[in-house]
Amino acid sequence: MPTTTRQRKSRFLFDWNFADGLTSTGGIVARTGQVGTFARGGTVNVASALDANARYFFPGYKAPRFHRDPTSGLYGVLLEGARTNPVIQSDALNTGWTLANCSATNAYATHAGRPFSRITGMGAGTEAYRTVTLTGDGVKAFSLLVATDGTAGTFFAGIYDATVATFRARAQITVAASGVVTAAIAEGTLFGVIALADGAYRVLVASTSCTAVNTHRAYGALQAGGALTSVQISGVDVEDASFPSSVIPTTTTTLTRSADALSFAFLYPPGAMTVAADFICNQPSSFDGSFIYEIGTTAGTRLSLAKTSGAATLTGTHSSAAGTVTSAPACVVTMGQRVRTRTVLGSTGTIMQANTVESGVETVGATSAANALDAAWGAAVLYINSDATPANQGAISLRSLRIAAASQTQAYMDVG
Repeated sequence: MPTTTRQRKSRFLFDWNFADGLTSTGGIVARTGQVGTFARGGTVNVASALDANARYFFPGYKAPRFHRDPTSGLYGVLLEGARTNPVIQSDALNTGWTLANCSATNAYATHAGRPFSRITGMGAGTEAYRTVTLTGDGVKAFSLLVATDGTAGTFFAGIYDATVATFRARAQITVAASGVVTAAIAEGTLFGVIALADGAYRVLVASTSCTAVNTHRAYGALQAGGALTSVQISGVDVEDASFPSSVIPTTTTTLTRSADALSFAFLYPPGAMTVAADFICNQPSSFDGSFIYEIGTTAGTRLSLAKTSGAATLTGTHSSAAGTVTSAPACVVTMGQRVRTRTVLGSTGTIMQANTVESGVETVGATSAANALDAAWGAAVLYINSDATPANQGAISLRSLRIAAASQTQAYMDVG
């Protein structure tokens, strides 16, 4: 991962960029000198990221994940909330999986840095599934890794409710003679198919609403068609969320990836300023209410930016003793798109939020009414991808975050 050993000159009150990496002693320091704190507990080799060659690696349970987005090719620090994969032996389909009209060989090949199982003898009656226990009713995320085994055709994968004999998520996956993998959705929502290294692909799906007390199966393969008689599968993942996160590999038990927590000391008091974030959005709109950043405390004086729950907008918020004001322009994104945000806090406590998706035109929200500034934030801390709890973590690959005095344009904030 990148390493830095010195503070750089900057015209910003706060200036952090992923390219600065870590100090030689493993710390995180902004170009403007603020010392960062990073934490992620949990189990070793659960938090995954993609390297420059689109292969998975595991930087350690206490280390930030410097990640290359496979769709855009852009780098950032991957920040996600806690997730659990209940699919035991997610890579090894010959261990504890129910197999019908097929057979499986564990660790047959390695693609994109992960071991793949080979499924052979496939046909119309093929089933390869694992019973999973879900937590809470609602939409669930499903994903898996697929690679060709030299035969072409289709098969299905997804989440099946065995209690009522209904699929809640079902993707029809096509493996072309060239090895290219594509998908269409039969039940649920298809977010896309991501090409990785070594001919591997990741299929990303969300289910319709699931009833947790029912018996559910995670299908790695079902009902092969065409000339498909074999395929390679890995990384079967079910999550209690509306969209998939990074791969969570399991072996003998379910595993939880703990949340990434990143924060910096921020000693400047409330005043006219502009906050700009540049990130890859790893969830589609509509959003889940997760935070991109917060200065201060959730219940006290704060400036924050959050993905509006259930909507395709981003909400900038300024709260003080005088009250709370917001600005919430549209932000329509698909999974993996780059977003640049600009939050302007005025000298009278107004707030104006603006967003730019990819290379599009900046969408500017209405400027709020005045809301008198307090003398200090609720806490002199800048929380990233979280509120001050910390909670409400989202899923972003953060490229940079900058804060400048006064009202500034996006062009000004883009130049370090």
